[in-house]
Amino acid sequence: MKHSAFISSFALAAALVGAPGPGSRKHKGDQEEATQALELPKDLPPATVADADRVVFGVTRLRGDGLLSQQLREALRELLRQGRPLVKLRVFVAGTGDTRRVQTVVSELCTEKHAQLPALTVLQVGELPREGAQVIVESVALEKKVVNPNGIVFARAEGDYASQPLQPVLPHLRLVLDRLRTALAGAGSRPDDVLRITCYPTSLDEMGEFHTAVSGTFPNAASDFVQPRRAALDSGVTCEAAGRRAAPPPASGPGSGPGKLVFTGAQLAFGTAAPDAGLAFERLGRTLAQAGTSYSRVVYASVSSLSRSTGELAERTGRGLFDPLKPPALTVLPFEGLPSLDASFAVDAIAVLPASK
Repeated sequence: MKHSAFISSFALAAALVGAPGPGSRKHKGDQEEATQALELPKDLPPATVADADRVVFGVTRLRGDGLLSQQLREALRELLRQGRPLVKLRVFVAGTGDTRRVQTVVSELCTEKHAQLPALTVLQVGELPREGAQVIVESVALEKKVVNPNGIVFARAEGDYASQPLQPVLPHLRLVLDRLRTALAGAGSRPDDVLRITCYPTSLDEMGEFHTAVSGTFPNAASDFVQPRRAALDSGVTCEAAGRRAAPPPASGPGSGPGKLVFTGAQLAFGTAAPDAGLAFERLGRTLAQAGTSYSRVVYASVSSLSRSTGELAERTGRGLFDPLKPPALTVLPFEGLPSLDASFAVDAIAVLPASK
């Protein structure tokens, strides 16, 4: 303590000796530097609007080195180097990384690069298909030229499971891919025109076979595989897909024509009762309305929950709001975690903007 007091007294004396007297003049080089205030990260938009005929889908490379923030920054730089405005990001985080950090990193880096801020969904998963990988990013961006002249179609998620854990997943994946191919063909999208496919297997042990099966069915699709939970009581897989239309859509067909699409970020629910689910969907409805569209024009919706029962509650709530004659492609899956410890599920959507907007 005496030693510390001596140092403090010496420092104070030195400061007094060096301080200018009352009559001393300050030289030009002695002026104090102005304090720089750090700019707070900008809030990401609750929804973005994009031309369906220019939408492109991407999946970033997996990285095995570094912590979450480092891997995320490298993935975002990979996307920003492509020079396409980002519309929507879906970020899957594995390991113990703080998912709440993702929004800040996205905002900071996009602002730093003077890039458009995207809508965002963040989900914590059980595992990614590379050792040490903590993040993979799915992107929706805008190409400069028209690449989907007839618009986009979104396939309803298809799943197939056996009620036993630790069984091979590949047979289930092959069945699911056949169902998706049939569904997409019925909606007007050929296998070569499928743009992105995301699969959620209960195990990633057969990754080589997974890639072969998907590329053999949809050769041009950006593919993504994430294990949504660390452990499962069954074995199987769910997949969802989006594709380019081969011809103009019929008036009553699923998906969207070459107009505009609204991509929302995730809305979180807090609690597991029906009113809690209703509040989350109410917020989603306001987001859609502010963007100029509504539930009746939703073509894709995703519910990511912490339990099957909560997912079923969210699904029932959503189906009471969507157009029953033209229901959206829907994915409902349980995940390892959400960006808030108090959240019970997340819901996001893609909707068509009316032609007059």
